Amino acid sequence: MENTRTIETVLGELNAQIKAGTDAIRANNLTAMSNAENEAKKLEKEYEAFVLASTYEKLLATEDPILAAITEFTYVTKKHRPVKTDGTITALELIDTTKRIDLLAFSKKVDGADTNWQYDIQKLNKSLALRAANELKLEKTAVDTLKSTFQMHSSIVKDKVAIPTSNAQLVKMIQSIIDQIIFDDDGTGKNKYKATSHDAAHLLMTYTQRDNSNALAVRVSKHRALTAEIVTVCYKIVTGKTYELVYKQLKNS
Repeated sequence: MENTRTIETVLGELNAQIKAGTDAIRANNLTAMSNAENEAKKLEKEYEAFVLASTYEKLLATEDPILAAITEFTYVTKKHRPVKTDGTITALELIDTTKRIDLLAFSKKVDGADTNWQYDIQKLNKSLALRAANELKLEKTAVDTLKSTFQMHSSIVKDKVAIPTSNAQLVKMIQSIIDQIIFDDDGTGKNKYKATSHDAAHLLMTYTQRDNSNALAVRVSKHRALTAEIVTVCYKIVTGKTYELVYKQLKNS
């Protein structure tokens, strides 16, 4: 049976559930509100699938789909959220939300695209974890455990990895991954999309975070998160943008 559902149909049903949830809140009917929110979440996923399909179709039609996906970087979908008045939820509303294109997932849909770079990112992750372990002066037994138990794909789990002791070495490792993802000869046989020390600094600054359950522990990135940061580096390079710093500013006097 042919699927006759469209993105407009889904959006209409989604708006109807938002209205039903709002009506339930105002009637103090928690069961009806919960049911409306559950249905809304299902419809949001269906709506996003339509948006992704449309986005992929547009990118795949370009001369260089991978470059187009990196440049596009994000897509806009829908999600609902509560509306509060004086701290009390009084309604639901539907808003736009921006999500990042999963470059690895998209690459698997591109004929002839190389996706083996995902494994080099996993090896880079282990390299960075070992660098962090050395900088934190972890005990040898802890480092040995990291080496033998760090989760990686079965095809590379026994591969040895180099520890980048300098940012210059890290730049070279990042560059080797970029060359696999997006390559355009600069006329000398090298990639015109070049990683810099700034990209290495960005990667290091976003690689770790404090572990909430252990004050003395540092949590390193998972493979998916590190992949997203490598794609961020690619986006910065191909678009010619610069990194930014977010901080709390003085209030206007």
